[in-house]
Amino acid sequence: KQLDDGLYFIEYIGDYDFDAFLAQGGNKTNEEMADFLTESLSKGKWNGSKNQDEKSTVKITTPNFGCSSIVAKNQNGQTICGRNYDWKDCSVMIIHTKPNNGYESISTCCLEFLGYERNWVPTYKFPNDMMALATIYVPLDGMNEKGLCMAGLNFPGNADYKPFCPGKDNVTPFELIPWLLGQCASVAEARPMLEQLCITPEAFSPELPPAPLHWLLADKAESLTIEAMEGRLQVWENPVGLLTNAPPFDDQLRRLADHMHLTPMPPHNLLAEGIDLRPYTLGMGAMGLPGDLSSQSRFVRAAFTKMNSVSGDLETESVGQFF
Repeated sequence: KQLDDGLYFIEYIGDYDFDAFLAQGGNKTNEEMADFLTESLSKGKWNGSKNQDEKSTVKITTPNFGCSSIVAKNQNGQTICGRNYDWKDCSVMIIHTKPNNGYESISTCCLEFLGYERNWVPTYKFPNDMMALATIYVPLDGMNEKGLCMAGLNFPGNADYKPFCPGKDNVTPFELIPWLLGQCASVAEARPMLEQLCITPEAFSPELPPAPLHWLLADKAESLTIEAMEGRLQVWENPVGLLTNAPPFDDQLRRLADHMHLTPMPPHNLLAEGIDLRPYTLGMGAMGLPGDLSSQSRFVRAAFTKMNSVSGDLETESVGQFF
């Protein structure tokens, strides 16, 4: 259903057959993907392209987004996870899933990944809206019932997925978020799974190749960054609890040192002793905070704002402050 302009909601209760999807080798065409979604997820109520007069298809695209994802705590110790699309507006589907054999979760998907334009609205007709179920398979972020949250962010020019690894858990980029959120209650539980993880380059469909992503994984206690580069998996401790896009996370974190002089307090004269220099306006301690929209600048700005902002006591106030 439509919640607001550009904001939609879907709920799916039951298993959504990831194993069956992978066992058949993904889908060779959009029509095959439509058949899988309609025949499998409808539990026999719809027969996909066998109903040629009402056939539903989906057009897959891969938008290029700049994103920021942050995990923060308010004054009451509540943990808030969120993300935004910094470069481009996007219609979003909120996905509520209750699998039979995993944790319940709330996630989101950019509808442009499934070819839905900004003016798309639910038709409330089964064949067409059945394709909205594809959002279950391509979430960009989410949080499960235990409070574990995860977000995938664009990482072009850096992400490098390894082919099938014998003896490892081979997981595709589009599977990774529901795979971890469905099984892990915390970052601590996810760590041994990450040690056995191999992110493989299988495509969701020919029209949706493996997205170049890296991921933020966090709970109330700790945060990790997951990156697949040069054929190996890197799992970084993430002390700032945020992630943008390029460069790789270790470089993003190192470059924070370029701005360690920033402060929310009035600055002191370190330029020259003996000269009476005083702040003449508020905010001068943050002079030099980057204001452009590049990924590294967004990372620095988000880190400074997160570390130095104060929210109210109410959850709604915290969410408002967050964004």
